[in-house]
Amino acid sequence: MQVAGGHMKVMKKGMVLLCVCFCFFLKGNTQKEIFAENLDQCTTAQSDGIQGFYEKKENSLDILFLGDSNFTRSINPLIVWKQTGIISYTLASATQTTWTSTYLLKSALRYQKPKVLIIDANLFRAQNEGRLARNCAAINAMKPEKERMQAIRHLLSYTDTSMDEQTKATLLHSYVRDVIRKRLTSTKQQLDSKHTTHGFIMNTKIEPFYDRDYMHNNEQITELDAINQQGVKELIRLAKEQKMQILLLRVPGAREWSFSRARLVSKFAEKEQVDYLDMNLEPYSSKINWLTDTKDGGYHMNVYGAEKVSGMIAAYIQQSYGISGNKDSEVNKQFQRDYNHYQDRKQYNQKEKTENDFT
Repeated sequence: MQVAGGHMKVMKKGMVLLCVCFCFFLKGNTQKEIFAENLDQCTTAQSDGIQGFYEKKENSLDILFLGDSNFTRSINPLIVWKQTGIISYTLASATQTTWTSTYLLKSALRYQKPKVLIIDANLFRAQNEGRLARNCAAINAMKPEKERMQAIRHLLSYTDTSMDEQTKATLLHSYVRDVIRKRLTSTKQQLDSKHTTHGFIMNTKIEPFYDRDYMHNNEQITELDAINQQGVKELIRLAKEQKMQILLLRVPGAREWSFSRARLVSKFAEKEQVDYLDMNLEPYSSKINWLTDTKDGGYHMNVYGAEKVSGMIAAYIQQSYGISGNKDSEVNKQFQRDYNHYQDRKQYNQKEKTENDFT
């Protein structure tokens, strides 16, 4: 057994060395060219939220939100905390697939044991393969552990024209770089994080949406995407293994939702015996003002809409799951500092009319 273990260590070191060599001698491309052209796909505001998750104190979370950009723009853990004392994190990124979410959840469960997993119901939407490269942001920000390499392999298995050889090489290069950094740097946890919004992306821009009856659109969906159904079932299985309560949540989204989709997700939740909350329906939908609460004409919430959504979901969590405020004074002090910083930044953006994302 010792010999076999020794061989495994040699093989792992060999794989790292091969990856390093591959990244330095890519045909027809220099490292400078690769990073200049492709890191914009693999390092974004979305990746900040994934990186920030690993900076949190281990086993400090009560709630984990898992989803796509609808969650990053709608769920503000600082508002949830301010209203209830509950500690949460929004582990989400743009165009996030169910399989990316699965690898993220497996990675997350190494460090946190939340009481409730809240899954974005928008993950049921079928993904255009041509947009899969956006998952680079989430994958590239994961800890350099086996879940990240599994996610890279999964992504590279697609015949996706949006991912050229340079983008693929960037993923592999970044993984090797982060493995080396992890081995060379201290693992001491720094609670005072530079990622102060806990996965939320703030934007003060207002771009109205005018169709208040969007749920009555003519979209007729007869069934949910089969691959995504399996993906969400896997997320549910992983959560149940950890004795977590589970909620499927659809935040307000005027451009990508309908009664047709809502009915199908409701049936799925009933079959899987998990809770389902749709904030595009009453009594929640009337709380959103689509003239002032969206940043991009109905696709995502701006900071004002997100504060409303976060307040409503905080009240729902407290009432439905009986979770009281977190008692960890160290974590609460950090959240208070981050909340103060968030308010200062929001006021600055409003005053300066800044419409850039803030994480």
